Amino acid sequence: MKRENYFARLGSVFIRYPKTALIIVLACYALLMTQISHLRMDTSAESFLSKGVKVLDDYDDFRKEFGRDEFFVVVITGVKVFSVDFLSTLREFHEAIEQHLDKLQSVESLVNVRSIYGDGDELVAEDLMENFTGTQEDVDTLRQRIRGKDIYYGRLINHDEDTVAIMVKLIPYTVIKNSDGTETASNLSDAEIAHGSEQLNEVVDQFRGRFKGGKIYIGGSPELGSYMSIVVQQDLTKFTVSAVLIVALVLGILFRRFSGIFIPLLVMMLGITSTIACMPLLDYPMQITSSILPCFLLAVCIGDSVHILSMFFKRFDAGATKEEALKYALSHTGVAVFFTSLTTAAGLMTFSLSDIQPIASLGLFAAIGTLLALVLTISLVPVFIMIFPIKRSQYKNSDNLKVGGLPYRFT
Repeated sequence: MKRENYFARLGSVFIRYPKTALIIVLACYALLMTQISHLRMDTSAESFLSKGVKVLDDYDDFRKEFGRDEFFVVVITGVKVFSVDFLSTLREFHEAIEQHLDKLQSVESLVNVRSIYGDGDELVAEDLMENFTGTQEDVDTLRQRIRGKDIYYGRLINHDEDTVAIMVKLIPYTVIKNSDGTETASNLSDAEIAHGSEQLNEVVDQFRGRFKGGKIYIGGSPELGSYMSIVVQQDLTKFTVSAVLIVALVLGILFRRFSGIFIPLLVMMLGITSTIACMPLLDYPMQITSSILPCFLLAVCIGDSVHILSMFFKRFDAGATKEEALKYALSHTGVAVFFTSLTTAAGLMTFSLSDIQPIASLGLFAAIGTLLALVLTISLVPVFIMIFPIKRSQYKNSDNLKVGGLPYRFT
């Protein structure tokens, strides 16, 4: 028995029992896809280091002891700060932020920043706008108290007095009570920070038209992290759709039949989603590099299906039955497809040795996806060929050319 015939033997099982094989594969796929709901995003700077690294553990301990230094910065610019209308609206805006955010630790602005001044023989310490009643006299008093003091200017108000900033901090971590009575502190997740960002943006949207002539912007490292999470998800969709369309176009040019486009793409999409489902299963988050994973796998692994289908269509169009053409294709391409996928996965696994976690994660799951694509190609391509109707194209035997398919011009 020749070595390559082992793949023909394996394929004959799927050829003989296509529906049973499809049910088993889809059941395993559905079981794996239950993990998708646990998929999480992590685009923070800390995610670039592996868990257990001493410097990261020390940093976490520091944050638990002294809190986080990350905060949202809400900037209102293009306004006349020292006016009754603006300061009254600013106080409403400040209070709305305090009431609307769930994980809020503090809000600091001209409304509640500490003001220390002398009143006769007394030293008064209070919130800057604690006694603000909305009169021009109050505005003049407030201006006199803060003018020229660095604690306010260059921090909460600019020197041109047409821009103010509001510092919004979320709680540094959440405390979870365990069943044994102990407590575990964990840093806010990307999802919780993103939720805080959404709530802050909702308040900002309510007040965008309230500051006459003014514009509101949100910045800060938490907002940047939330934005990066959105960008990763958008890129994931954009890159995947673009890759699918381009690969579908190329497959259409190569095979000139619907089955030559549909079968490889269906197999690869099952492989890509299975790979993503492995992330929460192995407790890995989606990271910045994850957005290129689907189109990378589609480009790298589509060759498995192309190898098998090109040999199948050549034999099938020449008059062989589906079973004969499939056994021929698997016996002649099985070894090449197997070792191509194996060496590709081995090469990609070298990235997993990187100390930069997003690169290591990309290498690991690209290798896993390559092997999953191999398994799904060997199993599902024969199954789909046996189940779906396949159109024969006109076969021309002269000079080994087939009308209707580009691959045969090079065989």
